[in-house]
Amino acid sequence: MTGSTIALLAPALSVNAVLFAGGLGFAIAQSFGLLAPVGVSQLTTGHYAAAMQTTEFTQSLILTLHVAVTSTLLSAVAALVVSLSLHSLTPALPALRTLLQIPIAVPHVAMSIATIHLIAPSGLVARVLHSAGLVNNPSDFPALLQDRWGGAIILVYILKETPFLA
Repeated sequence: MTGSTIALLAPALSVNAVLFAGGLGFAIAQSFGLLAPVGVSQLTTGHYAAAMQTTEFTQSLILTLHVAVTSTLLSAVAALVVSLSLHSLTPALPALRTLLQIPIAVPHVAMSIATIHLIAPSGLVARVLHSAGLVNNPSDFPALLQDRWGGAIILVYILKETPFLA
């Protein structure tokens, strides 16, 4: 990037940086109890301490760490398998590499919504299994969404991150 390009971008970047830093700064200040607009200006970490002592915080932290570690490890293993497979198959199937890159372009939210439509009790997989006679009713399909350990979240992360790592 040349000096003239930076000079041309500087005004717009400066405005964005000030607005972003200002909003972030006010949010951090308010989280520590500094609420100047309403006249409260006592610096405290009591809100953080109270939040960290709840069982919901502990459960959320455990779930977050579980989802992060599990999805990272499974994505890395899947990416290694895909990479080794692609290395031997790419000369024969060059379109396979292109097909694998499609999930990279799909936003996480879109992939999440698509996964919900697939694996929900009223989703496509449940309906196909019902039509095939494998389940008596689509609602008999096991609850894969909102489970205790975040299985659907992990699945979406694996689907999204494996092509990126491969």
